[in-house]
Amino acid sequence: MKVPFKEFFLNTDKLKAPQYYFSGPEQFLKLRAKKRLLARPDYAGYVKKRIFAQGINLQELWDSLNSGGLFGEGEIIVIERVDELSAASKKILLDILEQWEADTSSKILVFISQAERMDATDPLEGHLIANSRACHVYFPFLTEAEVLAWARGELRRKKIEADGIALDMALEAYSNDLYSWMNLIENLEIYLGGPGRAGVTEVEKLLGISTAREDRIVEEINRAAIGAFAQGRSSGEILGRSLKAAEQLLISSAEGPPGCALRVMRIFADVVYELGVCKAGVYSSRRRHDPDLADLLDRAAGRLDWGGIKRLYSTLLEGERNIKRGLLPPETVLRKFLFDFTESLLSRDRKRTVESGHLTG
Repeated sequence: MKVPFKEFFLNTDKLKAPQYYFSGPEQFLKLRAKKRLLARPDYAGYVKKRIFAQGINLQELWDSLNSGGLFGEGEIIVIERVDELSAASKKILLDILEQWEADTSSKILVFISQAERMDATDPLEGHLIANSRACHVYFPFLTEAEVLAWARGELRRKKIEADGIALDMALEAYSNDLYSWMNLIENLEIYLGGPGRAGVTEVEKLLGISTAREDRIVEEINRAAIGAFAQGRSSGEILGRSLKAAEQLLISSAEGPPGCALRVMRIFADVVYELGVCKAGVYSSRRRHDPDLADLLDRAAGRLDWGGIKRLYSTLLEGERNIKRGLLPPETVLRKFLFDFTESLLSRDRKRTVESGHLTG
């Protein structure tokens, strides 16, 4: 059952479905939709459970769906990044959904996809789109006009009178980026101390504070850097993700190209440092507080020798030297660094494959 996203926000409390599927490219709207759904008054006593696709235990999910809660309490299970499930896991999950006799009064499943495009040929996604028991909501990118209309509505709701020129400045800076608009409006409310008038001066001061878009881009670069050492991830995939995110950062950040390039390299340097610490068997607070990263680095440390780690550090030092001495344009340095870094990992994989061939031949 497909529900337009505007209708979903208007009628969230009235929808009756045991399954919800949020898809589409606008991540901010999906986040708000999830919060709105979980905040329904009739779900107030429900147990809320959040699961990421990569760490899902399908047997536990099946057991949970088929067991009654304590004192008959309801349960909402949110499965994030369902698009990242493996084909085998998707098949098992599809079997679970087809066999599950949904009880709308006690169990709710919420599937959230990070993919920008729908893939109706995917069996699981096709099931969630076509299933009459599932409420499918697609969240598209909004146009600048739609975002501006939404921002005006938010400002009216908060009783903030915004100058037209000031809004034009924000539109030029943020375009249709809802995250940054929301940050700007919240910061305006704090800056003004409540209802008031926001002119050019106030908005101009706050444009540099609203960095939610940068935060998301930096997080994507961090995931790409960590993913570079994951098994089953090709260097080409990591290079593509890193280049795309780095180019977005260059466009979005007020830091300037040299600062952006160094910032990206520092993200990769931090991960290489953690890898070296892991290989040396030294304590790391980051690994202690991030078990998933610790597990990944433990496996990566066994596959990469000290020579490989030194080569990655050399790549980092070369990139930093090229930036600080102005030997190449920052954009060129950044692309060269990302290519050299991922090529070093690719060379490692090739070497391991050759050695494995010699051992088995």
